[in-house]
Amino acid sequence: MQWLRWIRRRRRGQADFAAEVEAHLALEIDELVASGVPPDEARDRARRAFGNITRTTERFYDAHHAAWLETVLRNLRYAARTLRRSPGFTIAAVLTLAFGIGVNTAIFSFLYAFLLRPLPVRDAGRVVQVYREYGGRFQREVRGSVYLLSYPEFLAYRADARSFEGLAVYRPEELSLGGGGRPSAVEAQLVSCEYFRTLAVRMVAGRAFAPGECAHPGDGPVVVLSHALWQSRFGADPAIVGRTLLVNREPLTVVGVAEPGFGGITMRPAALWIPVTMHPRLTHGRDSILVHEASWLSVVGRLKPDVTIDAATAELTRIAWARDPEADRHRPTPIVRAGAYLSSPRGSESDRIVLFGIIGASGFVIVLTCANVMNLLLARTATRRREIGIRLALGAGRRQLVGQLLTESAVLAGLGGLAGLALTVWLPPLVARAIEGGELNVDFTLDLRILAYAFVASVVATLLFGLTPALQATRRLSGAIRDDAAVFGRRVAGARLRSGIVGLQVAGSAMLLVVAMLFVRSVSLARVIDPGFATEGVVVVSLDFERTGYDAARAAAVYRRLRERLAGMPGVRATALTSGMPLSGWSANSITADMRDPAAAPPDGWTPMHSVSAEYFTALDIPIVRGRVATDAEARIDGERPAVISATMARRYWPTLGAIGQRFHSGDQHWVVTGVAADVRNLSLDAVDRAYVYVAADPDRALWLDLVVRTDGATTAVLRAIPELVRQLDPQLVVDVYDYGDVLQRVLRPARLTAWLTTSVGALAALLALLGVYGVVSYSVAQRTRELGVRIALGAPRRAIVRLVVRQGLVVAGLGLLAGLGLAAGAAQLLRSTFHGIGPLDPVAYLGVGALLVVAAGLATLAPARRATRVHPAVTLRTD
Repeated sequence: MQWLRWIRRRRRGQADFAAEVEAHLALEIDELVASGVPPDEARDRARRAFGNITRTTERFYDAHHAAWLETVLRNLRYAARTLRRSPGFTIAAVLTLAFGIGVNTAIFSFLYAFLLRPLPVRDAGRVVQVYREYGGRFQREVRGSVYLLSYPEFLAYRADARSFEGLAVYRPEELSLGGGGRPSAVEAQLVSCEYFRTLAVRMVAGRAFAPGECAHPGDGPVVVLSHALWQSRFGADPAIVGRTLLVNREPLTVVGVAEPGFGGITMRPAALWIPVTMHPRLTHGRDSILVHEASWLSVVGRLKPDVTIDAATAELTRIAWARDPEADRHRPTPIVRAGAYLSSPRGSESDRIVLFGIIGASGFVIVLTCANVMNLLLARTATRRREIGIRLALGAGRRQLVGQLLTESAVLAGLGGLAGLALTVWLPPLVARAIEGGELNVDFTLDLRILAYAFVASVVATLLFGLTPALQATRRLSGAIRDDAAVFGRRVAGARLRSGIVGLQVAGSAMLLVVAMLFVRSVSLARVIDPGFATEGVVVVSLDFERTGYDAARAAAVYRRLRERLAGMPGVRATALTSGMPLSGWSANSITADMRDPAAAPPDGWTPMHSVSAEYFTALDIPIVRGRVATDAEARIDGERPAVISATMARRYWPTLGAIGQRFHSGDQHWVVTGVAADVRNLSLDAVDRAYVYVAADPDRALWLDLVVRTDGATTAVLRAIPELVRQLDPQLVVDVYDYGDVLQRVLRPARLTAWLTTSVGALAALLALLGVYGVVSYSVAQRTRELGVRIALGAPRRAIVRLVVRQGLVVAGLGLLAGLGLAAGAAQLLRSTFHGIGPLDPVAYLGVGALLVVAAGLATLAPARRATRVHPAVTLRTD
């Protein structure tokens, strides 16, 4: 309706102005006629006195408040007609821009979903997450991240903080849900009773947790189900409230069902929620919530409407220092951040490098895309120079023509952006599932921010690829009217610019391909890297004793009987117990060594460690280079525990004294070194461990240990037999059995995905660059027809013509290739921490990509070169 009103007002304004002009002329004519001038002469004299009516009308239109809109509409109509007459060019440009803008927006959508998008709760703008770090020395048990809080610390914040409407904790756990048949593992969360109120989550059935259900440890044998679990497992039974479920063999009463679509505020959706005070009962005696110095709980809060994040941080800082009697030594620092999936301050240098690499790659993709479209536009404007010259000669201003050409570019970018939104919708969930696997509680749907980013990307693309061709096309009137063919080697207008753009494309594609080749070779070499331990013929068995109510004695008995049965199977060489496998995560303690050597300086930082039985080193073929492993009898002794350390740790802590018999401690835990193991790659395939501790595991305390089974070769028989053996021992036990060789594949999955994405983008960029080389050479041959004809007529052999044309293309590609290899070396240096077993200057990658692009560029120039030799000289000499 507003458009219709504007059109009506516009038409009325034009009509009123025309009527006013006619009235003025009529009045002037009447006065002249009254003075005795003949009517025809009076009309001519009145028009001469008034001036140019057309010019006056144009000035009126220019002064009109909506004249710019009329100009835009006129340019859009002309652009649509022009692009419709060139469907091949239009389709090629739109598809190229769809890829560039789509990939760029998809990368933004992916990062935005994890780093910036508000959590999926009501009024998410006031929801924040609270962390805590320490600036001094401290002893603290870490179960997840050092930035997490203990339960007593949360209680202190909740009691004293006045900046929050609500404050709650949550802890993801995988628990066993019983009820018909064998128990199954489900994603659950331990939460404080304020959790649902803080996040403003409604119940479709029953109620949320009551405050009294979290009053004391062990309180709250209740559970809230997710709507998805209620429907899938219980058929949306309306009588579910009040029903008793077995969770980790603990009877819990269902008190509520959360609203549809809510799966918590973690990336993996939760199926049920349980009060955090139930943790000792669910884990059958573990007292994590009673330990003050334990980092294991995430904190979420909802700020009051008039409170800022800075104010909340300052208040929590005061509380932390007031509650900590050793605050001067610990220097606790609360951190409050806007709620997002990846808001934690935890992150390594390599994570930041990869993040900046992704952002840089997204910008580079759109630059390469725009370079290709710019080349297409330069070729197109070269064919329209006569049209543009005529329009300039007829009085069109350069600003008007540049605006018209930019409008065509904007139409192309707009169509490409709209087409690229399909890629934005499809690509981020695909990449997330490839990285994480399974269902994710992450929202990748389009919103105003993503659409705004796509719009900004389209505007930037318009300026990147549209402005230069527009200015180039309207630069000179004389050159636009006459044919710009180069004669006797004189360069055509814009040829140097087009060659530079093609060189940029070759450089970009070379950089991407080299990085892709480094990742591909990294993945290939990682498969043959010797990590220092056995990866083939190793089976890992994880029994979930916690979920089924086992104590330490019962768990040890199950493992003892299982190991006895496995020892009798053909092909089984050894079995061992461990709290963790290499490359599968680790725990760490801040340790202090008893330094008797004055030349030794204790290293700073956290030392990774895990508990292993005596057979662990035999099962994984890890040599003991000095000393020995502890016996089971030594491992059962309370107090000072035996430990085996890595060779690097022995050199760092005791470089002159022997490590055997030396002691170190972490808080109240004390260890004595009984042996030194060869260095292996427990933490990463990139390098051997700087320091590592293998604590002797007590076989009578196997409640949280896994079983390692080493076979002579194939693991298929053992993988099939173990679940049946476990079922014979206890059919209620949840068992997870896997071939350890699959762990290496999971470790390399991000590198393989990066290699695939980089190779795909690099290959497409290389294809666009080679098409650009082909286009530049073809256009040059077409423009130099007269010169080449003269050369042939003067006796130049056709082989020399081919060499002349091919050399032109290879020079452009070669200069771009050299620049690209230099850029690749810089990018590889930044990404060197992500490569496995390969250096950032691997010659195979650089020489391979260089040879590939040179050969491809030569083939791209060969076709136009041969075409240049097939035209008869007489024909070429007649070309104007």
